[in-house]
Amino acid sequence: MGRTIKMLQKKMRYLLTQQKSYKKRLSVAKEVIKSTSFDSLTKKMTKTAKTFVEMQMTQASKQMRGRRFTLEQKILALSVYKSSPKAYRVLSQICILPKRKTLQCLLQKITLTPGINKKMFDHLSKRVKKMPDNHKYCAIIFDEMAISPHLDLAEGKIVGFVDDGEKREPVIADHVLVFMVRGVIKKFKQPVHYSFCAGTTKTQNIKNMLKKVIEEVQACGLEVVATVCDQGATNMAAINALKTEARAKNLRAEKEQINDSCFEIGGKTIVPLYDPPHLIKGVRNNFLTKDLVYTMDNKKCVAKWQHIIDLYLRSPGYRGVRLIPKLTEHHVMPQLIPKMRVKYSTQVFSHTVGVALGFMAESGKLPLCAKETADILILFDDLFDSVNGSYSKVQSGKIYRSAVTPKSRHHQLWRDSIPVLKSMKYINKDGKTAVVPSLSSWVKTIEGFQLLCRHMFQLGQTSLLLRHFNQDPIENFFGAIRAHGLSNIMPTAAAFQAAYKTLMVNNMSSAHSVGANCERDKNKCLQNLKNMIEEEKEEKQKEHELTMEDLNIRRNDILTSNSPQDVERRAAVGYCSGWLHRSSRRYQVDVEVDRLMAIEEKQGVAELLTAWANALKPKGDLAAAARDGVNILIEIAQQLSRNTKLRASRPITIVTSYGSRCCCAVVDDVMIYCDDVMPELSSRSGHPAPTSQRRSSRRNQVDVEVDRVMAIEEKQVEA
Repeated sequence: MGRTIKMLQKKMRYLLTQQKSYKKRLSVAKEVIKSTSFDSLTKKMTKTAKTFVEMQMTQASKQMRGRRFTLEQKILALSVYKSSPKAYRVLSQICILPKRKTLQCLLQKITLTPGINKKMFDHLSKRVKKMPDNHKYCAIIFDEMAISPHLDLAEGKIVGFVDDGEKREPVIADHVLVFMVRGVIKKFKQPVHYSFCAGTTKTQNIKNMLKKVIEEVQACGLEVVATVCDQGATNMAAINALKTEARAKNLRAEKEQINDSCFEIGGKTIVPLYDPPHLIKGVRNNFLTKDLVYTMDNKKCVAKWQHIIDLYLRSPGYRGVRLIPKLTEHHVMPQLIPKMRVKYSTQVFSHTVGVALGFMAESGKLPLCAKETADILILFDDLFDSVNGSYSKVQSGKIYRSAVTPKSRHHQLWRDSIPVLKSMKYINKDGKTAVVPSLSSWVKTIEGFQLLCRHMFQLGQTSLLLRHFNQDPIENFFGAIRAHGLSNIMPTAAAFQAAYKTLMVNNMSSAHSVGANCERDKNKCLQNLKNMIEEEKEEKQKEHELTMEDLNIRRNDILTSNSPQDVERRAAVGYCSGWLHRSSRRYQVDVEVDRLMAIEEKQGVAELLTAWANALKPKGDLAAAARDGVNILIEIAQQLSRNTKLRASRPITIVTSYGSRCCCAVVDDVMIYCDDVMPELSSRSGHPAPTSQRRSSRRNQVDVEVDRVMAIEEKQVEA
């Protein structure tokens, strides 16, 4: 024992010296960071670059196991790691970066399960309270993304089944539905809900989830004015169901009927819109195989895709300069067109192609009826520009790609185009009329924008950029999910959850894909999960009280057995449980501790410790636990022996009925049992064992005292 104490004292002196050295290094690093030279060096750096330089300067003088990174530094490293793990490994050899395990532990502190996350909305409401009123207007956009059907064990449960946050179904999911909040005045975005589904989410489920999301967003202080989705059958059915429900509710309440282009939730008018890029793609895809019949200026017209093919084949131009330079075979030839790419639609439905086609028709180089196709190309170009304005002023001669004001030209265009859109219909090659949702959705969207603009102008807004009412942010979010770590076009449900958490932590900072279908949006995440990580640390300091009934710990036979092995185990357990009780007292209120100190019934372990206390000279203080405390310790030991990984996420105060008694010199006497095996250990280690005379004298003292206690108990029993 003396040799061990000397070794520990020597180690303690060494650690104290190291502590002083590290404190000195840390103070020097802090002084460097606070110095004017460091400020002048990093003054023109971005916040991210400054964080990286600070990380290199503060951690360079430390050993690898002594490095401590701030939360901002970990989030920066996480963004790099998720973008390319291979590049992160290379950078780790050049720069000082957190280890991969550190980043994984950071993500494990956050739980983002399907459905509504109350903690996220609580933090969101705090952020919204600081925003001006006109910045609180937002739209709810939602869309589905295909994932690989696969089951994984993550965060203690199987991930990959159909799950909407309220119930799980024994069906493997192959799609995920995401709801996102997007600002319509202030540029921000925030994913707030996701759910796993098989095939596509049912209409009733979409309706219920959309209502819950809108109610939660309204409760946190944001003002929802619109919803945006694509033309999926279930999406359109859910929107129609909400409109029908709103009309029925007003009829029952005998209120004035609201416009058919909107519905109400929480007493607020909400306008449903369809994504304009999806609408223009739908028109083009149907136009490839069908003729478009419409009425313009009281004249029935027919537009044909063949006219566009003829224009491309003629390739008009002068001295190698083409009139339609952007038009390629991937724009024109039906078998080569990427059907899902927006740019191949908008570059055909443009003024450039329309004017060139009309000019060729008037000059006689193409049939005169090609002018009817040219008119429809120009009309859809103007319509798409009018609902895609992103500038406050006219840019590049595009008069409709600007902000909508109460007196702008957009309103006249919409009034003139709605009758033309309503007259449109597709005719198959066999002469039959084909009913497609793209044309009717254009009418609903234009009418919705008319209603929305009037509503926003009544709320005090002087202008509105309608590009803020499309699905670009959620499409880019899906692109970032697929690009995380590697090019994973079809991530699994578990991979989606991991990427979802990473993007939320690093504020959506992810490289924009070169071949993305949408332009890069400049919206910033309204609220990241950094606060949730900090809150997790605070929660770990909170106490939670449990009773013995909650623990469900059974009584153990060790406390009642008389075998020599159990007696020895009882002594060790008694000492350890007493130490555990004494250590736990610092977490309890004094009044509560005093109430728990009385022992209701004397137990064998407490009596054994009392015998030691009476027989030996006092050297210290130790608590003697009653049976409940001993049972807790035995249960912990048995769980550990079964290799069960117990991870307590917070300090736990266990309220039991055990008390405490003063017991002295227990540490030395517990070594009596160890002395029996010391000769064998000493022969292996080379240290001398305690003499048998010392062992026998100490045992005799304890035996005499134990015999005395047992005699007293027998007399009490006889009495």
